[in-house]
Amino acid sequence: MDFSEIKPFCRYVRTLKITKTSSFTTTLPLDCRLFYVKKGEGIITVGKNKLTLPMGSLLFINAFEPYKINKCDVEYLAVNFDFSFRFSFLKNPIPPIPAEKKETVKPIEKVILTSAPCFKEYCYLKNALGFSALLFELEKEFTEKPPYYAQKNSAQLTEILIEIYKKDAFSQKNEDSFNAEEIAGYIREHLSEDINNVTLAERFHFHKNYLSSQFARCYGKPIHQYILEMRIIRAVSLLESGRKSISEISESVGFKDSNYFARYFKKITGVSPTAYVNKSKKS
Repeated sequence: MDFSEIKPFCRYVRTLKITKTSSFTTTLPLDCRLFYVKKGEGIITVGKNKLTLPMGSLLFINAFEPYKINKCDVEYLAVNFDFSFRFSFLKNPIPPIPAEKKETVKPIEKVILTSAPCFKEYCYLKNALGFSALLFELEKEFTEKPPYYAQKNSAQLTEILIEIYKKDAFSQKNEDSFNAEEIAGYIREHLSEDINNVTLAERFHFHKNYLSSQFARCYGKPIHQYILEMRIIRAVSLLESGRKSISEISESVGFKDSNYFARYFKKITGVSPTAYVNKSKKS
């Protein structure tokens, strides 16, 4: 499944209080898990990795990844969910099973998101305080269950997962200080120029293949696609202003060939630049 195709089903949300007298064994979740530390400091072991979770941190664990909640004084906001609605008829919380029963049970839905590797096994964000409002609203909606709460929970969880993906992608600083946001900003400011993988690699002092792969990891799309999309977005704004001709706009957003501009504009928007202008005048 591609990350763009997710439609998460929020199965269960609750506040989970753990104490130093609590006792847990290593278990396998049959659906996905999110743990956000509301109070105190938690410790959760995922596989062979023992993670210390300070207040405001967030941990995602994929279905069928072994984990153990360690005893300590901590309060989690815990979420059980699937990446799709395929098994939304299973509405009650599904407890994890003992790890030793792995060969006898299957997960409800084991999803590998090809374009979001951070969700393959587990993802740990040490600082996720910016997620707190979204998570608390998710808990409130699920607890009170107003009309259409399931649809709203799905939208809220989608936003949370997108933010996890973005934060994970942009927080992974490389030794060479690769900064995808800086490159994207440069692209948006220089759309009229001849920019591509090669020119950007020279400008930011990276090999073109490395720059392409790292940018795609952060933005989920190749650089050339991002450049073209930004050019069309800028072109739409200019077309709506009515101050320039289509050929002038084509050149100003970096298309040397106005025919190629027209073809790509129609591919993205569904209409030609001329049809878009005429439609804008009528509306």
